[in-house]
Amino acid sequence: MKFQDLFPKPEAGSWEKAFFKETKIVGETVPEVRNQEGLSQSYFYTQSEPLVLDNQKAGWKIRQRINTKKPEALKSIENCFNSGVNILEINNIPILSEILKPAQIGLYEVSLSQVLAAIHQFSQHQISWAEGFLPSILCSGIWHEPDWEQLIQYIQGFQKPLPISVAPVRNGGGTVVDEVTTALLAMDYIVQELLVRNVSLHELANRIQLRFATGPHIMSEIAKYRAVRFLWNKFWKGYNIDTESIPAYLIAETTIWNFSPADPHTDILRATGAAFSSIVGTVDELLISPCPESAISPVEFGLRIARNIQHILKEESYLAATADPSAGAHYPETLAQQIINQVTAKLKELNPKGNLKTLLLHNELTPAFALRKQELVKRYREKQQSLIGVTHYLNPNSINVDLPKVSAERNTDFTPVSQTPIYFLL
Repeated sequence: MKFQDLFPKPEAGSWEKAFFKETKIVGETVPEVRNQEGLSQSYFYTQSEPLVLDNQKAGWKIRQRINTKKPEALKSIENCFNSGVNILEINNIPILSEILKPAQIGLYEVSLSQVLAAIHQFSQHQISWAEGFLPSILCSGIWHEPDWEQLIQYIQGFQKPLPISVAPVRNGGGTVVDEVTTALLAMDYIVQELLVRNVSLHELANRIQLRFATGPHIMSEIAKYRAVRFLWNKFWKGYNIDTESIPAYLIAETTIWNFSPADPHTDILRATGAAFSSIVGTVDELLISPCPESAISPVEFGLRIARNIQHILKEESYLAATADPSAGAHYPETLAQQIINQVTAKLKELNPKGNLKTLLLHNELTPAFALRKQELVKRYREKQQSLIGVTHYLNPNSINVDLPKVSAERNTDFTPVSQTPIYFLL
């Protein structure tokens, strides 16, 4: 007997009809529900037009960020080298002279000129600009005109990748649509500025990387990365660039705004969920933000757990064995199409107002992110929205834990607690 005889293929729409019958929904219309990212959700999903994405290699590279201005930084660096970290991000150039093992290093919180000087001085290391273009502008709210000649030297003379990081958008309250929209605006701005300086399109397509922050809504984040790959292809096809040989290169870091220093064990679950959605969304590199430093979560504990999460997902969950785990899944593909549609509409709305520089100078982007952040704080305070372990089910043993002191200096190794909704809830 054939398999098809035992399990005949159901008629198209039969299970949908059964769903409506069992749930007693009148008229076969499902009320619309929107998630916290502003995306429409349904009670069930049917196959939509599949997104044709570039073929990706299975697996990803592990990043880890070390605040090398802290004591015992060299010990943390050595632990990274012994624990399978592929790319180490540090923020202290002089310490490079003490790192004897040749390594792939990303420098953050430093200027491009400092990165170029470090490349010259420490040739034994593969040094790159970790934050790349945009973060300082988005964090400060002040436009700093890039040194385009240095940028050209970096990507052409030294053949280095140029990341465009929009993680501050996500950590600052923006939705997945805000984040993707800003990434495309930044990419378009850089391409236009470098084209007039005689940098080839092919060179730009090969050098530009996109860096995002992955939040807590797993399906929306998976959909975000799928949407980005589709929009990357669409962007370069507008310049007649064949993206089959130049797929999007995506870097993810887990968000920090939803972490709580008072409950690091729940933070581990939050980081694991964000890491999972990043990987299933087919990112090429992943940095897991460690738990915020506190009396019950010392620095090295947070860094070690952040590394171990990635190893468990690789070696025990086998997520590195499949190139595109969510391909053909109706739910994330439907959400991805919504993100594509909303980003496209947003870009059309912003286009008459100018390019990225004009939009930032005229304060067209950041107020929306700040407003959403205020709304999040309000919903958390009033318990209209839950953060498990913070607004609900807080560990009673953690309530009186000593929290990090609020400092004017940005703590880049861990959560800048004073800048997050969490801070107002503690």
